[in-house]
Amino acid sequence: MPLKYLILISLFFLLHPSGALSATDNVAMPLTSQNLFHIFEKSYVSGREIPYEEASAAMDKLIEEGYRLLSSLHASSMSLNIEKLKNLTDLEIKICGRASSEKRLASKALNFIYKVRTQVVHASKAWEMDNDVRNALYKVLNSGRLASEELLLRLDGLRVPPLVRLREVGSSTPAATVQGIKVHSGDILISRGGGLASLLIARGSARPGKFSGSAIIYVNEATGETLVLSADPYSGTFKTSLGDYLQKSGYGAILLRPDPDNLWLAEDPLLPHKAASFILNKLESALISYDHQMDWKDSAQLYPEEMLLMAYESVGISLWPHRESLYPSGLLRWLDSMGVSNLNLLSPSDLEYDRNFIPLVEWFNMETLQNERLTMAVLDALLYTADMGAELGYSYDEVPLSFVAKVWSILDSYRGKQPSVPDGISSFEALKIWTLSEKVLPLLREEVKNASHWFKGQNGREANYLELQEFAAKAIHKRRSDLKWLLKTYEAEAPGHLK
Repeated sequence: MPLKYLILISLFFLLHPSGALSATDNVAMPLTSQNLFHIFEKSYVSGREIPYEEASAAMDKLIEEGYRLLSSLHASSMSLNIEKLKNLTDLEIKICGRASSEKRLASKALNFIYKVRTQVVHASKAWEMDNDVRNALYKVLNSGRLASEELLLRLDGLRVPPLVRLREVGSSTPAATVQGIKVHSGDILISRGGGLASLLIARGSARPGKFSGSAIIYVNEATGETLVLSADPYSGTFKTSLGDYLQKSGYGAILLRPDPDNLWLAEDPLLPHKAASFILNKLESALISYDHQMDWKDSAQLYPEEMLLMAYESVGISLWPHRESLYPSGLLRWLDSMGVSNLNLLSPSDLEYDRNFIPLVEWFNMETLQNERLTMAVLDALLYTADMGAELGYSYDEVPLSFVAKVWSILDSYRGKQPSVPDGISSFEALKIWTLSEKVLPLLREEVKNASHWFKGQNGREANYLELQEFAAKAIHKRRSDLKWLLKTYEAEAPGHLK
């Protein structure tokens, strides 16, 4: 490398403030969903103490009670009794906890959870949706997902199909059958996986969810060609097949379709296809880069949820009617240091609770489910340290290399190649993201994984998600000297059980 470039890089390195950070001894985190896991474990233990026939009869009574509650929600029309949703949430957890003690009960429990997921959203179409109702609706669906995944992981050797058909709903838009699933133009996919910033947003939003990516499906009415339209930080906007998109999603996805009962579909049944056609034409007319700032008000660059918003707004339909700003101070600082400046973001998980869409199919990967739980538990613990004042940092020695990588990436972009550092973020933003995803997360994940294996050996069961969060908090405390580039000084008193 020419000497003048080495001198410039060295000056850049010396003049920039150090990325080395320090940490205090105590690391704490919020114990989220404590009641959920208390109910789950209590039901699990009680199920192990009785014979199968008695456990099965008790399960049938719980499910029967749950279906009565579901029926009363449909009947309640405009006047919603939020207490019924709370009772339904508790029942979901009890049923999954009971089934986790006996493999033969699993299918009954899962079928009930799937029914709740579809019927509650459908019933909510008749409700006046204020904040209390949204929170109760979110808790029912999110608790059912958490409890059912605890059930799946608790039962070793349980055979679970890679997809679940939740409902059958027709559409007038062009259709194609892909991998045995009939998809229609204008259908939406929300996926589990995605970039680090998306995962942080999914976990740190007002209503934390599992989904961090999204896409819209286009089907050519003449040829049946099916395209999934989305965006990622490296490729910008892109077109791909359903199979490739699902493989890239890694942890799973849900197929959503506009509810045929929507008034706007009665007026024009082809509106979803027109929305998908609009965004396809936009993608084909110009090369559009990824919107790292996630500013959905500026369409010069796009991120996946912004594409969906734009597609349906082009036909007069507004998605995300209740947009809420991110509020945890630590998350906001971390996202800002990653180049995300917009605080009023569109969360993919919100679409799962959107009354205008119906969940049809869910794909999930049992092989990666535990890995996702480990990652999410570590992120939850790290987000708590962020709220306590921790800042994203980097290793001092890595600065020159990151600067060179950014320069090389700019040259790759000019040559039409995929850059190693995405366009739109600086070398320091990229270095912080890389440090968190490639150094900090793997280090803490390995600690939590080891603790989880030890726990299973001692207790004869998988650790639940709350316990994984506690392992992650302890891992941060244990490895604090190795994490000095990540955790800036903050004050936090660890709860007694974490000391």
